[in-house]
Amino acid sequence: MAGSATDTALVSRRAERFGALSYDYASRRLTFARQRRHAGTPLAAQLKEGLGAPICLTWELTYACNLACVHCLSSSGRRDPRELTTAEAIDLLDELRALQVFYVNIGGGEPMIRSDFFAIVEHATTHGIGVKFSTNGTYLDAGAARRLAS
Repeated sequence: MAGSATDTALVSRRAERFGALSYDYASRRLTFARQRRHAGTPLAAQLKEGLGAPICLTWELTYACNLACVHCLSSSGRRDPRELTTAEAIDLLDELRALQVFYVNIGGGEPMIRSDFFAIVEHATTHGIGVKFSTNGTYLDAGAARRLAS
């Protein structure tokens, strides 16, 4: 991986059995290149063998939430006592980077309820893992919006 996930021109590439996958963080576009020796084999048949790692993971960072929306699909509300600590979350991100996971979808509960939310997001993005996240918006203020936009 070159640069950081916050660079507008960052493209991450990883080898797979059939060739390579590339993810462009600016356009959010996933592309693949086939190796010539596999060109005659249908891609669907090659993909049945699985990828070397996920392209993206969805991570419920916390079950804690400050709202109780009836439409929510999560079993949110109370924090799980087994929730990862900041250090454990950072370690997990480092493992995902080693696997060359392109990005994580962070959700919950309400992920911004965690005091370490920005530390986790910044660790991911500065180490080549893109981040998308879902929020109910109640913790977004002008400062948080500027920080996320940067």
